[in-house]
Amino acid sequence: MHQNGTDVSDTTAAQANVLTGKYFYNSSGSKVQGTMANRTGATTGWCGYETCSVQPHPADSSQGLVTVPNTYNAPRIL
Repeated sequence: MHQNGTDVSDTTAAQANVLTGKYFYNSSGSKVQGTMANRTGATTGWCGYETCSVQPHPADSSQGLVTVPNTYNAPRIL
């Protein structure tokens, strides 16, 4: 149990599941810092052709916003 009385005995997060710089209490009640890399603003290859950008959504920071440019002028499907 955590010092404030919250039962943490069934927690399942691991350091790799929590962002670096953020803290959590493990199942034994110890305060632990996360080790997962924060990739905010990072870009990555999309299917080997496109470059997409993943950022926090400007209207809701709990959501992600993925932007994929139409590099090859593919027809839009709505």
